[in-house]
Amino acid sequence: MKEYILLYNGRRRVYIVEKIKEYLNALNKNIGICITDTDNLDPVVYHGDKFFEVPPIEDKEWSKKIIPLLKENNIKYIFLWNNKDFMPFYNIKDKLKKENIKILLPSEEVINICFNKKLTNTFALENSILTPSTFNSIEEFLENPIDFPVLIKPSHGAGNMNIFKAYNMEELKILYKRVPAPIIQEFIDGFQVTIDVFYDNEVKAIIPRKRVKVRDAEVVQASIVLDDYLIEAATKIANALNTNGPLNIQVMCKDNKAYLIDLHPRFGGGTDLSIEAGAEIHKWIVNMLLGIENDYNYKLNNKLFMTRYLKSEFIEMSDL
Repeated sequence: MKEYILLYNGRRRVYIVEKIKEYLNALNKNIGICITDTDNLDPVVYHGDKFFEVPPIEDKEWSKKIIPLLKENNIKYIFLWNNKDFMPFYNIKDKLKKENIKILLPSEEVINICFNKKLTNTFALENSILTPSTFNSIEEFLENPIDFPVLIKPSHGAGNMNIFKAYNMEELKILYKRVPAPIIQEFIDGFQVTIDVFYDNEVKAIIPRKRVKVRDAEVVQASIVLDDYLIEAATKIANALNTNGPLNIQVMCKDNKAYLIDLHPRFGGGTDLSIEAGAEIHKWIVNMLLGIENDYNYKLNNKLFMTRYLKSEFIEMSDL
């Protein structure tokens, strides 16, 4: 009977789904890939072997509905893409184990460090990792103020949503009230780099990608930059976090220094570039789930540049 790997909440991740399908076909193990999403019109729907529309993760009945779906469709392996899905799946990990379903999931501590910017900051400070000065309240900021401008952002935010720049104290007080669970952070006037890391008891791959152009919080143009200070920063961060699987590190760069701003224990939106350049992250994820030993020898084409565009899918209305 055919088994399936599930990319939960696949949202527009067409490239990585196609690469995984290609690899699974080459493995010839009668394993397919399926996708779930809350939107049955998302383009990724048409690229997996199966698609399932699921309720939002916030649904009170979610945990009761998801296990039967996995069992009925012989889904034996899961990996995640959306930040908010990690803790709900962590909460049902014992039920998944009981059903012999393997999920690529970090520890609760790592999930909290990655998805709570206050804890990310604490993690950085405890491990002597360079990071912007961060304040948990206006009162804390006033006790040890830094120069303006500063950023106000949600402590649990993602995708550059609800981030504002304040140029003086008056603006800070106004904008602070607009942001849910806000923190105040030093503004680093530099450029942003996203670093793909794969960790398997030690660092196996590091691919820094400069975000040349971003639209709606997702990179649309990027280049690979193998500067030593980026490799050193990513190595230090990954070793301190010590969690197996893909890791997505976001840093702000200035004067050959990398300041940690975000951590995600998953592949990133622009990981397509790293894969196409030679780091077979999609294969490593699949092999880690299937228990196949990975070969981490790869040759990176660091001259590759990524530019993305919209591709249309067309569906007969009768199919909806």
